[in-house]
Amino acid sequence: MLRLPRPRLHLLARLVAAVSMPIAGCSSEPDAAAPAVADADVTGELPCEVATVLASRCGSCHGAKPAFGAPMSLVTLADLHRPAVTAPGRRVRELLVERIASDARPMPPPPNARLTDDERRVLTDWATRGAASGASCAATAQTTDPAAKPLSCAVDLRIRPKARAVIPSDKADQYVCYGFERKVDKKRHVIGLAPHVDNLAHVHHLLLFQTPEAMPGEPFPCSVSASPAWKLVAGWAPGVGALELPPAAGFPEEGTTHWAMQVHYNNAVGAAGQSDESGFDLCTTDQLRRYDADMLATGGLEFAIPPRARHELSCQYAWGAGPSGSHTDGHPDIRIFSVFPHMHKLGRHMSVEKLTPGNNKPLPIMAPQPFDFESQYNRPADTLVERGDVIRTRCTWENTSDQRVIMGEGTADEMCFAFLMYYPRVESRDWSWSTPSGSLGTVCEEYAPR
Repeated sequence: MLRLPRPRLHLLARLVAAVSMPIAGCSSEPDAAAPAVADADVTGELPCEVATVLASRCGSCHGAKPAFGAPMSLVTLADLHRPAVTAPGRRVRELLVERIASDARPMPPPPNARLTDDERRVLTDWATRGAASGASCAATAQTTDPAAKPLSCAVDLRIRPKARAVIPSDKADQYVCYGFERKVDKKRHVIGLAPHVDNLAHVHHLLLFQTPEAMPGEPFPCSVSASPAWKLVAGWAPGVGALELPPAAGFPEEGTTHWAMQVHYNNAVGAAGQSDESGFDLCTTDQLRRYDADMLATGGLEFAIPPRARHELSCQYAWGAGPSGSHTDGHPDIRIFSVFPHMHKLGRHMSVEKLTPGNNKPLPIMAPQPFDFESQYNRPADTLVERGDVIRTRCTWENTSDQRVIMGEGTADEMCFAFLMYYPRVESRDWSWSTPSGSLGTVCEEYAPR
């Protein structure tokens, strides 16, 4: 059972994965002299170069039938001239120009590559010079593939609700949870996990947890912050794909495993009569691998971001340190194989690195990279951490409000956590998966980044 070192560490359960919505362009130049199109006059076709861009890079979410909670299609000329569902008073084409140029919330978001200069110029020039019709062509739409990287192992466990979840038509965002029980006669290892996305139009993301107690099998509305004692195992958003563990490790199942699903639905268009039974498909085996895998959280719990300021938190945890800061005998050398960064809407950059005594050059576990609240996903890693090494987690925020912002579970508050998958599992009795972010052995420093 998950042990939390102090009550406020329930905030670690607040983990949100958001959808990726790819957009891209092509390399040909639009006609600068093209006639402008009035908002009410949207007859005609998208120019070939623009249609090709939107079909090839945007079709998985914004096709003729929008998927994964996308509120609009980006297929026809009329689609780009319509009022934006998410920004009343503005047109879709205006938001397109902003998002493809944004560094804070780029489109396409990671893990998709940013647009090239030529690609961005094609879309920007067309949208800002009247967004006129042009010569059409047969553009090939991007396919919708929830598990972009299919499992190579055999699925033997399908986590599904006992009844279909009803997606409300009067709420743009709805979080629904359900439990799933799995009893085994002898220990097994989970070695692969893949999403099962039933309602492609409205499933925004999926999170899979292990819980200390059984949860109802029928879907029920739940908080975005899940539960204090739920341990994250896997998450999915479009483009992320399935997860297969390294050959040496597996997540353990012993006796009865209590699984819990959290599903985020987005129904901004208010579609009626929608339901869903999304879940996860798992590969498990009784041919146990050498090591049990587990999750740990690094980062910090105490910080205050000043108003109208850019602010940074740097937290160091010496691997092998117990809750009191002293080293314990229960910490093996570990290998980190996945990183899931998590901040809220003010988050701009995050990095995780290893510092080795006697070596002044940090080794990246997750290299510094832009952070986008709407595009959170697992990054692959392969880093050996030995006793005495230091794991350093850095978070950078930009507070554009007039209010001081502190640690909290609401999206108006902030967080700084990196969720690291690793093996072999720490078996020490004074250890919790949240220890590296909340023990006395964690040293944090706040400052204004240079």
